[in-house]
Amino acid sequence: MSLNPKRSIDPLAIAADVKASRGSDSTARSRTGKISVKESSQLGTNGDNRIEKIDFEFECARDGAAALTEAQRIEFEDDVCREIIHLQEWAADLDWIEFPVPELKIIVSDRYSISKSLVPAWSGRAGYMEFPTWRVASRKAAIMHELVHVFFPNGNRFLAEGFAVHLQDSIGGNPAFPNFGKPLHRNVCERLLEMTPRNSSEDPLGLGQIHLAELDLIPTPNPLTLRVGAELYGEDQRGQAFVYPIAGSFVQFLLETFGVERFRSLYAQTQLLPLVLNAGSPDRWSDVYCMTLVDLENEWKSMIVSEFSVANCETFEETKVAAAQPK
Repeated sequence: MSLNPKRSIDPLAIAADVKASRGSDSTARSRTGKISVKESSQLGTNGDNRIEKIDFEFECARDGAAALTEAQRIEFEDDVCREIIHLQEWAADLDWIEFPVPELKIIVSDRYSISKSLVPAWSGRAGYMEFPTWRVASRKAAIMHELVHVFFPNGNRFLAEGFAVHLQDSIGGNPAFPNFGKPLHRNVCERLLEMTPRNSSEDPLGLGQIHLAELDLIPTPNPLTLRVGAELYGEDQRGQAFVYPIAGSFVQFLLETFGVERFRSLYAQTQLLPLVLNAGSPDRWSDVYCMTLVDLENEWKSMIVSEFSVANCETFEETKVAAAQPK
């Protein structure tokens, strides 16, 4: 993919020409399954934020059901570069400067069951990204999500995952985990119906059993876990499928209700520092929003209940229409 050298590339400067690299390194690709994207001197003026190199490494088997075709590999590489540009444009529009990462190392492997880049960043390997082969093959890899972790990492795991889920949903180029294109607030309603036993008509979603303060205490790299009754939802894929939409929905609520500037101020208070646990102080919520996290959580819960009511009305109308159709 060639990028226009005349366009603005602040804050993310992508110094790469994937198509040229494919043409010049096709022999190495067929032999090793690895491609290096070299720097282009034509692109960019912001040297501090330049991506100088992108390595794609495919460890998946070349034969059998798990193998990726050449077309699938090229498609994934194009998707990654396209998502970098989308994130670049989003950040430039908001003047939100990213964490400088000069090199990306992207590995696709049968060894991985989930995608990962935040924990490697915390351990000192910024720019290292892992993707499961089966997600790449189905074109459902959460590329934008992982790029957010690379360029906008955070020491608070709740905010880091919520922000990544939100941006994958709002500007990502493909449906991906955990909501796969379904609106986040509606996805939370569905997940809550599965997670929580409902003891009263006054709390049909069991929201009284959800306490976001538990999530806010979790520093990166500790897994985002939430206990609901006797059930613990943790870092396994099933647990993530329930907890991550909650984090994404809450971040979306903060951005839509109070704007980007306040969220950016909150996010900046828990910067990711390698090998440092930094979940932040509970007081920072009041400092930024003039409301406690509990108060913000209650407003979010009210919004989720309203979304649930709307969903029920839409389902009722669809049922009526279907019932009225001639058999």
